[in-house]
Amino acid sequence: MTTVYATTLETPEGTLRAELAADGAVQRLAFADAGDPERLPAAVRRSATLLRRELDAYFKGRLRRFTVPVGLHGTPFQQRVWRAVRAIPYGSVVTYAALARAAGNPVAVRAVGRANAQNPLCLLVPDHRVVGADGRMTGYGPGGVERKLRLLRLEGVAIGAGDRVILQRACAPSRSAARSRGSKSRRPEAADGARRAPRARR
Repeated sequence: MTTVYATTLETPEGTLRAELAADGAVQRLAFADAGDPERLPAAVRRSATLLRRELDAYFKGRLRRFTVPVGLHGTPFQQRVWRAVRAIPYGSVVTYAALARAAGNPVAVRAVGRANAQNPLCLLVPDHRVVGADGRMTGYGPGGVERKLRLLRLEGVAIGAGDRVILQRACAPSRSAARSRGSKSRRPEAADGARRAPRARR
């Protein structure tokens, strides 16, 4: 049985609980009530420290790509979806239909929505960047629509009337990124049905 270690991290949006494997890979990150962190091995302490530093920088608007190691565990389809979500650039959004195409199954829009809802790594797998076809928020498991709106605004995404993302030209995460995503974030390829949100004026 794999040993998993947990720690908590304070952010402007509340307490996050992180679960990490012994090699330091983050396996779960979710908003939760505060608690006492467990005693952590050296590799886990290093990753927890990096995660804390990167989350702090993200919420201060100074970090666009997380580098902390992650360990995603799910079905092959879920992992394709989550890799495609990780390829969505900071400050951009895609629709569920575009995400389904990037995951290699264009007709599986509802299945993609379920996989997105089961994402075990909020923020690191930025499912808050996935919206409905007309820019609607369509819910957000880790904290609801209001938190999703705050995260998108933090990234500079323009939000219009009715709390909908203002959609412009089409873009989507690339299928190659969904198949094999490295540590570097990739810009999305043009594709019909997903759109990039314009930057909000500060």
